[in-house]
Amino acid sequence: MRLSKNLVTEANLEDIDVVLTDNQSVKVSVRGNLLFDLGKADLKPEAISFLQQLARIIATNNFQIEVAGHTDNFPVSNPAYPTNWELSSARAARVARYLIQFGKVEPGRFTVLGHSFYQPTVPNDSLANKAKNRRVDITITRYEYTP
Repeated sequence: MRLSKNLVTEANLEDIDVVLTDNQSVKVSVRGNLLFDLGKADLKPEAISFLQQLARIIATNNFQIEVAGHTDNFPVSNPAYPTNWELSSARAARVARYLIQFGKVEPGRFTVLGHSFYQPTVPNDSLANKAKNRRVDITITRYEYTP
């Protein structure tokens, strides 16, 4: 928890929250357009440094990791992402894959989820709120990974 909070402070990024969940997991929520452009699942260059540092933290332990993608309620429909389900899943998978590759982390530690727009943190009633709902949650659980 301390390492994750220090990372956010050092990175000086506003769109990231680090919280301790009820079950003592550490959840890092990255909101808005920090990771991705609208309707895309390609990592933005400005997100790489943060993800590299997070990968280093994840590599220091053997806990299971859950990466969950979320979108706002704006409809997506293109050949790559026919719905927000595919977009949220692709974003979560892209973050997980980056953390695995950069941190040389065992892929079996990861669970990747796409929630589409069905788990908003705030109502999707303004552009600011929509940005808050577009997020990737990276949860470092308290459960040890055993292959």
